[in-house]
Amino acid sequence: MVCNYTLYGGITMKLTKDVNTKMFADDDSHATTLTIDFTGLSTEDVYEIAAQAAIVKWQSNARRLKAIPAQAEYKVPKPGTRSGGVALTPENLIARYGSVEAAVAALMATQK
Repeated sequence: MVCNYTLYGGITMKLTKDVNTKMFADDDSHATTLTIDFTGLSTEDVYEIAAQAAIVKWQSNARRLKAIPAQAEYKVPKPGTRSGGVALTPENLIARYGSVEAAVAALMATQK
């Protein structure tokens, strides 16, 4: 990754990354050298873009775990690492398993 930046009155920053992209899940991936240009954006703008990416990752984790809580907090992980995803609270367990009884049975099955 190449990163050039100066901070005064806005950000002049470009990131260059090598990415692999598939058109469809079963396709071969294609390599692209992608330059992302943040020039002219304020720090708040960049935070908003980062928040949008974090929201998409959190939503993906919640859907995968079948646990969408009414309120949540997401600790954004460092790039290249994984996050803990959605916390296994009682509310999330019930959302995932459908009832208290089914959630307890699933948890008991892990103890065997």
